Amino acid sequence: MTQEEQEKLTQQAMENAKKARPTPETQEKDVKQKEVVMTVPTVPTPVKPSTEPKIKKLLDNQRKLGDRIVTLSPWAGKTKKKFKKEFQYAEDMNDIDLQKIVEILVYDHIKEDYQLTEYELQYLLSELKEMSIGGDIDCEVSCKNCNSKNKIKSTIKKAGKFTPDTLPAEYNGWSFTNIKRSEFIKAKYDITSLPTFDDLSSDLDIEVACKVSKDNKSAKEMLDLIDETPIKELSEVMDKYVDHLASYTLTEDKVCSGCGMKTSFDLDIITGIFKILAK
Repeated sequence: MTQEEQEKLTQQAMENAKKARPTPETQEKDVKQKEVVMTVPTVPTPVKPSTEPKIKKLLDNQRKLGDRIVTLSPWAGKTKKKFKKEFQYAEDMNDIDLQKIVEILVYDHIKEDYQLTEYELQYLLSELKEMSIGGDIDCEVSCKNCNSKNKIKSTIKKAGKFTPDTLPAEYNGWSFTNIKRSEFIKAKYDITSLPTFDDLSSDLDIEVACKVSKDNKSAKEMLDLIDETPIKELSEVMDKYVDHLASYTLTEDKVCSGCGMKTSFDLDIITGIFKILAK
């Protein structure tokens, strides 16, 4: 081999070695390829089950009263018969016993054994009317400002607003609770049948004696305790009790046809109920 051929081979070997040597660009590419190869697929973190209580969906015939749920059954043919028999001789609204209406149209159509407050009864009467004979309201009511009669058409869904009770568990040693209807009826019988019963006590007094308690006293003992409690203390307790009871309004804002002032009218559904059930 000549010297010239020797030099060419040497030169060729040097060029091949230079090509084989890694450059910064090829090194970065190799690293990225290795990273891709070595990447471990991530495992999703397991989601912890929620500790929040599930909200129970109400059925169409159920209504929520604070921490209680009532199940309603619509008025039927026997309801109409019972209602008509009870009020067949009523000449006008002054002859109507509202307690009888409550028994026939509300308590007879509630599955649960609850003693209801005045506004809870009004709310459920409205709901049962809507469920049984429709929610339309067509009534004539007087203006609070000028006493003019106004004809108003509305619906229970539009005009009704219910706020459930939020009774505190305790206030200054007095405790508050919702009671069963059967408990109230038994307490009322036990109290009114006593020879010493003061007939000045109303159903509301007895109901309060059942719902407001102190030192685990019975309803009769509570009725006596309430009578003997100083007015200032009793007023504070009763204010606390009343302020946290449920409320219900059935109103329509309308410009009075008589005085021209915008007025909030309290709507009447009892008359409409009578027109259907008592005829």
